[in-house]
Amino acid sequence: MSNAQHPVHVELSKDDKTLWVNGPGGLIGRFGVRGIDIHLNGACSGGYCTHGLTDNQDWETFKRKMLEIHGVKITDEYKPDRLILDNS
Repeated sequence: MSNAQHPVHVELSKDDKTLWVNGPGGLIGRFGVRGIDIHLNGACSGGYCTHGLTDNQDWETFKRKMLEIHGVKITDEYKPDRLILDNS
């Protein structure tokens, strides 16, 4: 993962269901079983958020949107195992 704008911390939850991306001001992105949150100025408005079950297509959208909105490249090393096993 590289970042053009500011340092970030990326962490996959212990249960392997949620990826958290935090910047200097707190949460900037989350990829979970039940949706995507990419925050801009601390909120989804101006960012990108969904609220349905996520799949491999959503993972690709999350990576693209994190790069577009925050300049943060998320690599597949953080892809939740449930998606790797799903292969859809």
